[in-house]
Amino acid sequence: MAVRLPARADTVPAWPNQTEAAQILGISEPTLLRRGLPHESAGAREKRYAPVTVLRAVGYFKKTTLAEAAQAVVDVAQAKYPTLVDEITEEVEQAVAELCADESRELTDDVLTELKRILPTRYHQKVESIYARGRAGHGEHDRRPSGTPPARGRLTKGPDGRRRDPRVPALARS
Repeated sequence: MAVRLPARADTVPAWPNQTEAAQILGISEPTLLRRGLPHESAGAREKRYAPVTVLRAVGYFKKTTLAEAAQAVVDVAQAKYPTLVDEITEEVEQAVAELCADESRELTDDVLTELKRILPTRYHQKVESIYARGRAGHGEHDRRPSGTPPARGRLTKGPDGRRRDPRVPALARS
């Protein structure tokens, strides 16, 4: 059964068909069909899968990496309809960004749940507050510890032409 997808209809001819999608995912065609992924019908029997659908399936089947699958989807579009490659590339980039953000959020939530389980309450609350500040864009984790000088600009050229730290005595450098 064909499910309507919220994508640009003019890019459908460049989407991977059932065979290509199965190859990209590293699975057989029957396995792809059993999963029941949304697709567009193209002709009497051909099914085409949106780039975002194929890339989401990478996380389910785990036979290839997201980067490899994204490149393969763009390669399929290049081979079929070179004029639509820019649009397909844009769809792929948006899907990859969305999937990476989702994965990062899930991983962080899993880590916080595990920390809550193993840490004493006061430490767990401290970790959550640091994480919350980081999500708000005020992350403490990006700052150097107090008293740590900046890395840039502290090295100077010595008499031998090599770069050296001027704070380290000459005898300690030998």
